[in-house]
Amino acid sequence: MCAAWRVFWHTAGHDMNSLVWRWLTAGYVQAGLVSLGILLRTIHYLENRSFWQDEICLALSIVNRSFTAIVHNVLLFPDFAQAPLLFQLVEKSAVVVLGNTEMALRLFPFLAGVAALFLARRFFNRLLGPAAATLALALFVLAEPLVYFAAELKPYGIDVFAVFLVYEMFFALKDRWTPGRLVIFMAGGAVVIWLSNAMLFILGGAGLVLGLDQLRRREWHRCLGLGIAYGVWLISFLLLYKLSLSGMLNPELLKNWRLAGGFSPDPLWTWGWLVWMGKACLALFRVPLGLAWPYLMAVFFAAGCWSFFRRDRFLLWLLTVPLGLALLAGVLDKYPFFERLVIFLVPGMLVLLAAGMQAAASAVTGRGQAWAAGVIIAAVFWFPVSAAAWHAVHPRGNEDNRAAMRYMADHYRPGDLVALSSQAQYPFWYYGERFGLNSRLVTSPVGTSGERATLVIQLFPNMVTQAGRNMLALRQTLSIYDARGFYRSFRLAARSSTPMFVPADAPAALQGMGRVWVFLSHHNDAHFPGFVNQVFARAGERLEYLERPGVCVALYNIPPDDRKN
Repeated sequence: MCAAWRVFWHTAGHDMNSLVWRWLTAGYVQAGLVSLGILLRTIHYLENRSFWQDEICLALSIVNRSFTAIVHNVLLFPDFAQAPLLFQLVEKSAVVVLGNTEMALRLFPFLAGVAALFLARRFFNRLLGPAAATLALALFVLAEPLVYFAAELKPYGIDVFAVFLVYEMFFALKDRWTPGRLVIFMAGGAVVIWLSNAMLFILGGAGLVLGLDQLRRREWHRCLGLGIAYGVWLISFLLLYKLSLSGMLNPELLKNWRLAGGFSPDPLWTWGWLVWMGKACLALFRVPLGLAWPYLMAVFFAAGCWSFFRRDRFLLWLLTVPLGLALLAGVLDKYPFFERLVIFLVPGMLVLLAAGMQAAASAVTGRGQAWAAGVIIAAVFWFPVSAAAWHAVHPRGNEDNRAAMRYMADHYRPGDLVALSSQAQYPFWYYGERFGLNSRLVTSPVGTSGERATLVIQLFPNMVTQAGRNMLALRQTLSIYDARGFYRSFRLAARSSTPMFVPADAPAALQGMGRVWVFLSHHNDAHFPGFVNQVFARAGERLEYLERPGVCVALYNIPPDDRKN
């Protein structure tokens, strides 16, 4: 009986090893993974969810500005992060050709996300063995941040696509050094930073590694060619900096990223810097890699680094020096080392992570190796698989601004007042133009350039407490539109720039407003919409109401107070 069990166990272990190896090295498995990646990204794109606040700010910057204004960096929202210049020009072209819709504006990130799948397969197969390449590709296909940004009006998905293009340039030149490839290398690097500003780290890091490698080999003519290429890149960067990058590092934006943890609170070689660096690196495994158990992932990543250190140090430095430069920029307050902003590090990290997974499984000998590989795969993949399955059947979307603004546009009457929370202004400006509401607002001329202003009540985003009473803070503002109804700027009304505080239990100050729309979006306090609507309901009668995820819109009729007559 015992002998029969030993034979069965040995046979099962051998078959399991063979089965796992055949599955991980099969070409059709990788083809299936690419198809799955296309399916997941297409499902997300076809959800056609409403823009949320960050997307709306970028959409306004693209739709409401001309090509000339974009090139000359005439900003609508100077305090917001700006997208790469070439990315904005491509998006502007999409609007001109396909119209101002969510799907038109998200088409470029979607196409880039799909193209990145094919480039990822080529990239991983170049750097890894068949089994590890399949693991890396599977993680790339399933990573929720990558799927999400493939259908988001943001440049982060473009960053990932650009990473593969840049590394392809480096590999092509190193494999076969020809004048034609050197020209492509030179021109490609000069152009790609206009499409993805984060490529400065990849070009700088990989360029440094390749240059030092050629110096070590005493390939002087190649060093000269690289020097010319790097000089062209520098000229391109200086021009881009003058046109666009110099305006991105505004103090308010840097302050926000510092509060979010994107910058080290302490200088280099201090204890605080080491603590920040450890936390920041561990956080990468959650976002943007989309994995759980970051400490375990860090072990696999370290094992992958050691594996490459032993067999190909050039590739190790090529993949890790850009990460080091990004960390250094975070210490120097030049670029936030934070979540989606370092999504360009994902391809290189997946290479090292997959190599580490394979090395860990290979450390187990005999029939236990297949079981060890199975446990490792299950530990790494359970979260991305479950997240991908969940999102495949549950649409994303946290702010349905489109539905709320369409409802307001359908029921709005000329002369109605509008009251907005400070974050609701952006969907009001964007969707107001989309649904023809802007052209129906009561406006007055401003200056001689054809611009017109409409009065809007701005609601402060938090409840205020004074002398033990809960207050709603508001003030009068002006939204400025051009002759076509496109938003141009925001101003405080000169006669009422100081806030007015309305007691929640006695909102007499609101009397006489007449019909007033209250639109709330992107609120941080879940109780704030209920508080605002309670104040307005005490002042008058609610005529219309619509609530959707992350937003609500209501129409009130607030008559004059008869007791004043």
